[in-house]
Amino acid sequence: MITAPSPMLESSKLVKYATTDPPVVFTGRQVIYLDGKLLDAAPRLAICENLSDQRVHLLLCDGDWNVIAASTGDSLVEVEEMAERWYRGIEDKWIKSPYSEEEFRKYAGDQREELRCSFCGRWDWEYGQAFSVQGSNICDVCVRSFFEKLSG
Repeated sequence: MITAPSPMLESSKLVKYATTDPPVVFTGRQVIYLDGKLLDAAPRLAICENLSDQRVHLLLCDGDWNVIAASTGDSLVEVEEMAERWYRGIEDKWIKSPYSEEEFRKYAGDQREELRCSFCGRWDWEYGQAFSVQGSNICDVCVRSFFEKLSG
């Protein structure tokens, strides 16, 4: 049995995951360059929902679920079809994320709490930039809001 990746990979929420071992066949239709070299088959794949824009990512991972490369689509179906073009037979190997929404939120809090805005509570994927001083953060959304109130 394959060990599931963490609930969050690269600021994206895990939806499903799979290994590319037989009977899956790498088709060679994946055209991704990494450090100037054409990337070969990845041993593990994860489909994740980007938390900032809700787009769907196909993450190509090593055997320890470290992300090697990614491709993006507008829907789960689009990304599943892309994965099947690149890895024939993968459609039968997908395993749904074992994590509940509550488990995901707990994991996100444990891993990224220090990146939340200290004023509004936004997560790091909900803002563009933040300023941090002595363990406190203020996001660009709050800075703009405070500026408008002070200058208005």
